[in-house]
Amino acid sequence: MAKERVIHLIIGDSHAKPGVPNDRFSWLGNMIVDISKKHPEHVIKVIDLGDFADMPSLSSYDVGKKSFEGKRYKQDVSWAIDARRKLTTPIINYRLSKKQSKQRLPKIELYALGGNHDEGRIKKTIELTAILDGTISHLDFQTEKFGWKYTPFL
Repeated sequence: MAKERVIHLIIGDSHAKPGVPNDRFSWLGNMIVDISKKHPEHVIKVIDLGDFADMPSLSSYDVGKKSFEGKRYKQDVSWAIDARRKLTTPIINYRLSKKQSKQRLPKIELYALGGNHDEGRIKKTIELTAILDGTISHLDFQTEKFGWKYTPFL
Protein backbone atom coordinates (compact mmCIF):
# COMPACT_ATOMS: atom_id res chain seq x y z
CA MET A 1 0.00 0.00 0.00
CA ALA A 2 1.40 3.38 -1.02
CA LYS A 3 2.09 5.93 1.68
CA GLU A 4 -0.19 8.97 1.59
CA ARG A 5 1.59 12.08 0.34
CA VAL A 6 0.65 15.20 2.29
CA ILE A 7 1.27 18.90 1.96
CA HIS A 8 0.63 20.91 5.13
CA LEU A 9 -0.34 24.57 4.75
CA ILE A 10 -0.20 26.46 8.02
CA ILE A 11 -2.19 29.66 8.60
CA GLY A 12 -1.01 31.53 11.66
CA ASP A 13 -2.71 34.41 13.45
CA SER A 14 -4.82 35.88 10.65
CA HIS A 15 -6.48 38.42 12.97
CA ALA A 16 -9.38 39.32 10.67
CA LYS A 17 -10.86 42.55 11.99
CA PRO A 18 -12.94 45.48 10.80
CA GLY A 19 -10.91 48.03 8.89
CA VAL A 20 -8.36 45.52 7.58
CA PRO A 21 -9.29 44.32 4.06
CA ASN A 22 -10.22 40.66 3.73
CA ASP A 23 -8.92 40.33 0.15
CA ARG A 24 -5.92 38.40 1.47
CA PHE A 25 -8.23 35.52 2.34
CA SER A 26 -9.45 35.20 -1.25
CA TRP A 27 -5.83 35.14 -2.40
CA LEU A 28 -5.04 32.45 0.15
CA GLY A 29 -8.02 30.33 -0.93
CA ASN A 30 -6.93 30.62 -4.56
CA MET A 31 -3.37 29.65 -3.60
CA ILE A 32 -4.69 26.51 -1.88
CA VAL A 33 -6.59 25.59 -5.05
CA ASP A 34 -3.47 26.22 -7.17
CA ILE A 35 -1.39 23.95 -4.95
CA SER A 36 -4.05 21.26 -5.16
CA LYS A 37 -4.07 21.53 -8.98
CA LYS A 38 -0.28 21.25 -9.15
CA HIS A 39 -0.20 18.30 -6.75
CA PRO A 40 -3.42 16.33 -7.37
CA GLU A 41 -1.87 13.17 -5.92
CA HIS A 42 -1.29 14.85 -2.54
CA VAL A 43 -3.63 15.47 0.37
CA ILE A 44 -3.56 19.18 1.16
CA LYS A 45 -4.04 19.71 4.89
CA VAL A 46 -4.78 23.33 5.71
CA ILE A 47 -4.33 24.12 9.40
CA ASP A 48 -5.51 27.43 10.86
CA LEU A 49 -3.56 27.78 14.12
CA GLY A 50 -6.12 30.09 15.75
CA ASP A 51 -6.67 33.80 16.19
CA PHE A 52 -8.47 33.81 12.86
CA ALA A 53 -10.57 36.65 14.30
CA ASP A 54 -8.94 39.45 16.26
CA MET A 55 -12.08 40.44 18.22
CA PRO A 56 -11.07 44.00 19.22
CA SER A 57 -14.55 44.52 20.73
CA LEU A 58 -13.61 42.05 23.48
CA SER A 59 -10.08 43.31 24.09
CA SER A 60 -9.57 44.29 27.73
CA TYR A 61 -6.48 46.27 26.76
CA ASP A 62 -8.44 49.13 25.14
CA VAL A 63 -11.43 49.33 27.53
CA GLY A 64 -11.99 52.90 28.65
CA LYS A 65 -9.73 54.37 25.97
CA LYS A 66 -10.90 56.51 23.09
CA SER A 67 -9.56 53.87 20.67
CA PHE A 68 -12.16 51.43 22.08
CA GLU A 69 -15.16 53.51 21.01
CA GLY A 70 -17.31 52.04 18.24
CA LYS A 71 -16.03 48.47 18.49
CA ARG A 72 -18.85 45.94 18.33
CA TYR A 73 -19.01 42.18 18.77
CA LYS A 74 -21.38 41.56 15.86
CA GLN A 75 -19.17 43.59 13.54
CA ASP A 76 -16.10 41.58 14.58
CA VAL A 77 -17.92 38.29 14.02
CA SER A 78 -19.31 39.44 10.67
CA TRP A 79 -15.80 40.40 9.53
CA ALA A 80 -14.44 36.99 10.55
CA ILE A 81 -17.27 35.18 8.74
CA ASP A 82 -16.56 37.23 5.61
CA ALA A 83 -12.86 36.31 5.86
CA ARG A 84 -13.64 32.58 6.30
CA ARG A 85 -16.07 32.73 3.36
CA LYS A 86 -13.47 34.42 1.13
CA LEU A 87 -10.87 31.83 2.11
CA THR A 88 -13.14 28.84 1.60
CA THR A 89 -15.16 29.87 -1.49
CA PRO A 90 -12.40 29.14 -4.05
CA ILE A 91 -11.96 25.67 -2.51
CA ILE A 92 -15.71 24.98 -2.55
CA ASN A 93 -16.00 26.18 -6.15
CA TYR A 94 -13.04 24.04 -7.22
CA ARG A 95 -14.53 20.95 -5.61
CA LEU A 96 -17.91 21.68 -7.21
CA SER A 97 -16.40 22.07 -10.69
CA LYS A 98 -14.59 18.75 -10.29
CA LYS A 99 -17.75 17.04 -9.08
CA GLN A 100 -19.88 18.46 -11.91
CA SER A 101 -17.39 17.28 -14.52
CA LYS A 102 -17.22 13.87 -12.80
CA GLN A 103 -13.49 14.23 -12.13
CA ARG A 104 -11.63 13.01 -9.08
CA LEU A 105 -12.30 15.33 -6.17
CA PRO A 106 -9.30 17.19 -4.75
CA LYS A 107 -8.10 16.03 -1.35
CA ILE A 108 -8.21 19.22 0.68
CA GLU A 109 -8.75 18.92 4.43
CA LEU A 110 -9.49 22.00 6.52
CA TYR A 111 -8.66 22.24 10.23
CA ALA A 112 -9.14 25.23 12.54
CA LEU A 113 -8.00 25.73 16.12
CA GLY A 114 -9.55 28.21 18.49
CA GLY A 115 -7.20 30.97 19.61
CA ASN A 116 -6.81 33.32 22.54
CA HIS A 117 -8.07 36.29 20.51
CA ASP A 118 -11.21 34.72 19.10
CA GLU A 119 -12.47 31.94 21.35
CA GLY A 120 -10.30 32.92 24.33
CA ARG A 121 -11.64 36.48 24.45
CA ILE A 122 -15.20 35.17 24.22
CA LYS A 123 -14.60 32.76 27.12
CA LYS A 124 -13.00 35.52 29.22
CA THR A 125 -15.90 37.88 28.52
CA ILE A 126 -18.42 35.22 29.58
CA GLU A 127 -16.39 34.53 32.73
CA LEU A 128 -16.49 38.24 33.62
CA THR A 129 -20.12 38.76 32.53
CA ALA A 130 -21.96 35.51 33.26
CA ILE A 131 -25.25 36.80 31.83
CA LEU A 132 -23.69 36.40 28.35
CA ASP A 133 -23.27 32.63 28.80
CA GLY A 134 -25.25 30.97 26.04
CA THR A 135 -25.58 34.15 23.99
CA ILE A 136 -22.07 34.42 22.51
CA SER A 137 -19.65 31.65 21.59
CA HIS A 138 -17.07 30.50 19.05
CA LEU A 139 -20.00 28.95 17.15
CA ASP A 140 -20.90 32.49 16.03
CA PHE A 141 -17.97 32.29 13.58
CA GLN A 142 -19.71 29.43 11.67
CA THR A 143 -16.34 27.74 11.10
CA GLU A 144 -17.80 24.25 10.67
CA LYS A 145 -20.47 25.55 8.26
CA PHE A 146 -17.61 26.32 5.86
CA GLY A 147 -16.27 22.76 6.14
CA TRP A 148 -13.52 23.27 8.72
CA LYS A 149 -12.97 20.70 11.48
CA TYR A 150 -12.76 22.79 14.63
CA THR A 151 -10.72 22.16 17.78
CA PRO A 152 -11.57 24.44 20.72
CA PHE A 153 -9.05 26.72 22.42
CA LEU A 154 -7.17 24.99 25.25
